[in-house]
Amino acid sequence: EGTQTIGSRFWGALKYTLAFIALVIILFLVGFFVPVARDRSGAHYSLDYFKRILEENHGERALTFAIGLLITVGTLIYILYTAAGFALLPVAFIKSAPAISAPTLTANTASALEQNRERQRQLEGRSAGSSEGLSSKDRRELDALVREERTLVRRERLAAEASGEHSNWLVKTWMKIEAVFRPLKLLGGFVLMIVAIVVWVSMLLTGIDKAKNSICKTHCGYILGHINIVNPMNWIFVKSAKIFPIDYVIFLILVLFFFFSSVVGMASIGIRFLWLRLFQIRSGHTSPQALLMGTVMLTLMALAINYAVAMMVAPQYAHYGPQTYCDKPLRHPTDQPDCSEHRKLRPCSETADSQAARNVCTASVGSTFLDTITVNFSFFGAVDFWAQFVFLGKRFSPHSIRLLTWFLAVYLIVFVVSLFRVPKLDQYEVEADAEEEEEEGLLASTGRRFGATWGDITGRPKDYGSSNGQGTRHTATESKALLLGAGFVVKPTLTFLTENDVEVTVACRTLESAQKLCKDVKGAKAISLDVQNEEALDAEVEKADVAISLIPYTFHPLVIKSAIRKKVNVVTTSYTSPAMVELEKDIQEAGITVMNEIGLDPGIDHLYAVKTIDE
Repeated sequence: EGTQTIGSRFWGALKYTLAFIALVIILFLVGFFVPVARDRSGAHYSLDYFKRILEENHGERALTFAIGLLITVGTLIYILYTAAGFALLPVAFIKSAPAISAPTLTANTASALEQNRERQRQLEGRSAGSSEGLSSKDRRELDALVREERTLVRRERLAAEASGEHSNWLVKTWMKIEAVFRPLKLLGGFVLMIVAIVVWVSMLLTGIDKAKNSICKTHCGYILGHINIVNPMNWIFVKSAKIFPIDYVIFLILVLFFFFSSVVGMASIGIRFLWLRLFQIRSGHTSPQALLMGTVMLTLMALAINYAVAMMVAPQYAHYGPQTYCDKPLRHPTDQPDCSEHRKLRPCSETADSQAARNVCTASVGSTFLDTITVNFSFFGAVDFWAQFVFLGKRFSPHSIRLLTWFLAVYLIVFVVSLFRVPKLDQYEVEADAEEEEEEGLLASTGRRFGATWGDITGRPKDYGSSNGQGTRHTATESKALLLGAGFVVKPTLTFLTENDVEVTVACRTLESAQKLCKDVKGAKAISLDVQNEEALDAEVEKADVAISLIPYTFHPLVIKSAIRKKVNVVTTSYTSPAMVELEKDIQEAGITVMNEIGLDPGIDHLYAVKTIDE
């Protein structure tokens, strides 16, 4: 908010850094001294005992515990976001191609906009000769038309941008090229969909194989001795590894697919705690806290993706790649096996115990580390395994355990729904985005450089005070303003007014939002107010010299009507809607001023229009 000092910002960052360091130390200490993988029965927990543990593991257990815990936490996040994104990303590629060209969209929007405005003129003309104004039905229709008009104007501007109007030749050329390659985007979406299905099947087959044939089940986190069921992705990797570097390219594409699926899932679902949405990811309107939390979540999901690819998608390739050994018996230990006919070639695996396998097969470092985690802390391995495959709904184990796999269930549900469900436009979110864009622009272009004074707003000189209508005089320090809203413009407006000795009452729907805005601001008071509650609104408007409405434009008429009843001036930053114009006669009879369209757009554009005309 621009009010923090360098010291306070430094201390705020240092607190989080120290908390992170403390967390890392705690994780390593727990990993050092918690005996999970080994039998410590009868041990005496003395200083010598802990020293012996430290000497035995040399920090390996501490590291495996910390990484294992982070992988497990990341897996719980990954089964929600990555699974959803896995289904949504290919569909997004397919549906992102516009169903209508930019010129056609421009023409259709212009026609719809003309019809909208004509209907508004008809409704306004109907009320012109009536002393009672519009009926409630016509009022609702007019309000709906005003909202639709704003959407159409915004769509018209986007269509103009999409068609390259007022752009240079370079931008127009790029748009033409983009249109030419649009079919490739559709094709890429279908390819990604096929890849997602193949990966899904591969993980399913590996899960079944591990659940039935793991050499040690839960005791080692379901490590698989060798592949018993053919895995499509594993087969593709092993075969492509024979031609360098095709397997590396495929592996990179697969990892990026998982990662971008996580990003898409997070953007679609938002950052949630259980069923509560904490933050929403929106283009250009994501809060810094959401970005920070999203970065941490993506880091944890990257660890989970590492486990999923190495242990579920292609376990054989991740462990040994295309390595094979000759299983032909030797006459003498010093002889070299001869497998020129390839009849005795066997793929390397954990269960291969022949001397030839021990001489040739070398597991990758990454897979060895993951196996170490699941062996040392089998609980993490079991949780990571079942968290991905608690979905199947069939009976695999001898104990008839019903498995339900979150990852695949979420994937299937989102995939099917996204194919048939057409996204609906959330009007409230569209209007909120528009309001925030307007407010952010106003905030960026004004702040303390804004040259207005309190006298410009109230119409009364600051130095001499003014009458409050009851024979008393307000000095400048007694001036009062009612500030409605909780957007980006509220804070700089509040700062400007209080610095000019104005008492400000900040009113929001929730008291918490108002209190946050008023924190550490002298001369500011926070209240909770619903502007649709006429009695409560009148009570607060009556106490003020001016009401500044920074709430969504559809509520401005309610504020103006209250100001008319209590004879208080009003200021807004939004367009003058037909509903507000209809109140002009009442405004004049009340002897008040309602100043509108003094934001960035509308607002500064008016001033530039006048400046251009004068020049």
